[in-house]
Amino acid sequence: SEFPALKSALKKLSELSDGMQDVSALVKVLRIYEPRGFSRDDGTKGKVVNLYVADETGSARLVLWDDDVGLVEKGEIKENDILKVKRAYVRERLEELEVHVGRYGKVILNPENVELDSVANVAPSRAGRASVDSLQAGMKAELLGALVRIYDNPTIYEKDGEKRFV
Repeated sequence: SEFPALKSALKKLSELSDGMQDVSALVKVLRIYEPRGFSRDDGTKGKVVNLYVADETGSARLVLWDDDVGLVEKGEIKENDILKVKRAYVRERLEELEVHVGRYGKVILNPENVELDSVANVAPSRAGRASVDSLQAGMKAELLGALVRIYDNPTIYEKDGEKRFV
């Protein structure tokens, strides 16, 4: 007897929950945030970028790492593009779901024979820009600011000689 070919079923964003793995989804890019660089604990450098995406059932933050960030930096991924995400994993952060495309995941840009005209009626960002003085407990907001001064961290030496920073 023959086994049927396994086909990764596409999930709708409303079907996702924290901890899911090997997720495939079809989403539309609504907003692209600035890519950022960072240093890992082992000293290697990494890159990350967040995209706000939606399908006809809801919206989520799509997180691309390292090599996939180049798709944004080179301008290959743009707002209103359709992305097919494969082998992603889902995490909850600040009470919102994030779909992460890690080292085993894949992003297919504007796949052939696929349309996603209808997306959930969502704002491009759940958190609007706000001033610091308008913030309230539990509020989600985007803040824009500038570093005016960076202070040195005072070093404290414990009795056992352990070095600590305040």
